[in-house]
Amino acid sequence: MADPLWLANNNFTTILLNDSFGSTHEIDSLEAFGPRVQSCLITLYSLTAFLAFTGNSLVIMVEMYGKRSARNLRKFLINLAISDILIGVLSVPFIYTDLMLGRWIFSPILCPIAQFVQLLSVFVTTYTLTAIGIERYIATLHPLTCANTWLRSHCNLVLGVGWVSGAGLASVAVLHTQALPFSFRNETYYDCRHDVDWPEPDVRVYIVFSFVFTFLVPMVFITVSYGAIARRLLRCPFLNASSGVFYDKRNTEFINKMR
Repeated sequence: MADPLWLANNNFTTILLNDSFGSTHEIDSLEAFGPRVQSCLITLYSLTAFLAFTGNSLVIMVEMYGKRSARNLRKFLINLAISDILIGVLSVPFIYTDLMLGRWIFSPILCPIAQFVQLLSVFVTTYTLTAIGIERYIATLHPLTCANTWLRSHCNLVLGVGWVSGAGLASVAVLHTQALPFSFRNETYYDCRHDVDWPEPDVRVYIVFSFVFTFLVPMVFITVSYGAIARRLLRCPFLNASSGVFYDKRNTEFINKMR
């Protein structure tokens, strides 16, 4: 679908598209889908947002009042559930309606807020998953080291760094996010744009930076952490699941699993 602002600036009121059979069709609406598809998408994404809120709320309740997980792990899981609630309730409804209708139908002030919540949630989620992988690696393979003791006593600090870093990363994009008005077929609409007054080279640098620190680096840490844990499990022939203790055959030394 064409850029709404581009259509308005060039005084286009209709769009002509050629299909594979050589026929020409006139598109006179900004909406990307018809009424039936829109009804299906509304139902699907509304159900997704509801399940995200309900499921993660149950996770928070279970982790707060349950005693089966380690204390540090409970905090990480609660943090992950909060992040999922934010993106499911405060981000998904705005994203799919904007895509589906081809315009911003909410208050213009909500455009940068929705963008901020989306970027913050994505970063916090990946950061938390990475922190969980590192914490499990240390707690499983090096339970008696200073690093494990430090993580136990500074878990809140680790989580706080994730939220602050995510907010800083999201704020850069929000500074260039704005709902701009445009006219189409004698009607005024809004387009939520993420590149307002943002030079193209800076956009590319930000995209590369975001990719590295929200995907590439977390993927490396998670792969290495769980790969090392899996390697130790494969080399350890005995596992007492009821007590949560690993038996190392090489030196018959007990290694705590999660405590």
